[in-house]
This record gives sequence, C-alpha cells and structure tokens, in this order.
Amino acid sequence: MAASSHASVAASWQMRHVPPVPRRVQKADRPAKTCAHCGRPFTWRKKWSRTWDEVRYCSKACRRRTPALARKETG
Repeated sequence: MAASSHASVAASWQMRHVPPVPRRVQKADRPAKTCAHCGRPFTWRKKWSRTWDEVRYCSKACRRRTPALARKETG
C-alpha cells in the first residue's frame, strides 16, 4: 500500500469520526435536596421531573412516617 493511499484513508476516517455527544446529565451535576423527615440528602430522579419543586421526602417510607399534622402545616 502506498503512503498516499494510507494518508487518504486516515483522513477520510477522521472526517467521518464524530465524538459522542453526552446524552445524560452527570450524577454529580443533578440538583439535590435534604429530606424533611430523615435529613439525608437525595438527588433528582426522572420520575420527579414534573414535580421536583413539590418533592420534600427521599422515599415513601419517610413520607409515611411524618405525622399528617406536620405535612398540613408546612404544605
């Protein structure tokens, strides 16, 4: 194989090669909150995408353990 043909093959590959575009936000860059019941930090989840401003608890268990009176006063 001649040197000129090898150079043209390498150049054509470089023209076709496109670096991958990141599709997701890195976990470290996601917003975080502190649970109102247990005080542990938790990060954004896709299932909370529409209601992130209303999310106060890290899990259903923490939400159940919080007295109903406290939920009404702060909500």
